[in-house]
Amino acid sequence: MIHRGEIVKMRIEQCGFKQVEVYTIYPAPKNTFEGWLEQHNLSFVKILRIGAIIGWDFSKDFEDLKTMKYNEAEQVFILREPGEPYGNAELRAFKIEMRAGMAEINAKLQTIIDQQN
Repeated sequence: MIHRGEIVKMRIEQCGFKQVEVYTIYPAPKNTFEGWLEQHNLSFVKILRIGAIIGWDFSKDFEDLKTMKYNEAEQVFILREPGEPYGNAELRAFKIEMRAGMAEINAKLQTIIDQQN
């Protein structure tokens, strides 16, 4: 079984970020964030949000993300969780407030970049 948390942890490092930077931007408490990275089945919503922060496309690592569709009108990601057959009524909708959330993430990331320069 693929350990999603370990893959995310590896990509954070490979993209040149420290965990503290990511959980500060996310925002999430340190213990919570570290607990997520220990999860074999870390949610795709969290993975997508972390990917947006570190600039990594996690569909390269997780085939299931390639089946994801974004409903612009409702600002909802629709994807199937592993083990769910296509066309099943068990599809899950995850609401991610992309516009406001991404603006906030970008502002925090710019602050970190400015502090490093």
